[in-house]
Amino acid sequence: THNDQLIVGTCGIIIAQITFYHSESVSAVKQFILDTFPGKLLDVIFYDNACQLVNHIWKEKENDKALMNTVIPVDAFHSCSHSEQDAFCKQFTQPGKFPELKKDGHWVFNSSAAELTNIWYGKFASICRGMHAVRYNYFLEEMVRLRNIWLEKKVDGS
Repeated sequence: THNDQLIVGTCGIIIAQITFYHSESVSAVKQFILDTFPGKLLDVIFYDNACQLVNHIWKEKENDKALMNTVIPVDAFHSCSHSEQDAFCKQFTQPGKFPELKKDGHWVFNSSAAELTNIWYGKFASICRGMHAVRYNYFLEEMVRLRNIWLEKKVDGS
């Protein structure tokens, strides 16, 4: 079994993609982030399972200094489904806890860009189901490349 993971900018551009051949563990996600941004990490990284990721980073903090200054809130789409009883999640990953994410009462970032992109990406599942690994990877990488070109033109107003 496997699942594909994407790192998506808040503008919708797909920055990186990887196939996890086992589960989507927070340690694998953390390593994917570190591998994608080996120099300087982003200031903000939205993640649907931010509670578990932040908890993991804090427990392993001697190894994860690179992530200690990154704000990692749960994305808006998933924040409403997180337990009200989860004090850690409420205190450390709720997007409303970070004033730097809002300007004049409005969100600065589209935290749902990744969720919308995952919906688009998931539509290829039936097409790819019978493909061998090389064709599968090539096809999805090409679809991502073409989508990024289209989005860049859309953002630039071309």
